[in-house]
Amino acid sequence: MRSEVFQLGVLLHEILTGHPPFAERVLWRRLAQAIRGQPAPRAVWTPEGERIPAALADIIERALAKAPEERLPNAVELLEGWRAAWRRGARPVRAGEPVRP
Repeated sequence: MRSEVFQLGVLLHEILTGHPPFAERVLWRRLAQAIRGQPAPRAVWTPEGERIPAALADIIERALAKAPEERLPNAVELLEGWRAAWRRGARPVRAGEPVRP
């Protein structure tokens, strides 16, 4: 199930930032980068210039963890974490706008 969590992390990263978490253009190189490379960079900005809240970025980062045991155990846990972040008021923030913790 943790491989599905990783896939959801890739999808969420791309939806929020507008680009995939691994930069290689050639598919087999991108796969190698995902398997052997450093963890994906933290999702920080949307294409519209809004800062992604830390709580949401933390969930994406945890979903993209290299070691499966460091990832959320399943998609339900990922969804619950995402919902909890939104309930705490996490929302994209425009550049220059103060960020709530």
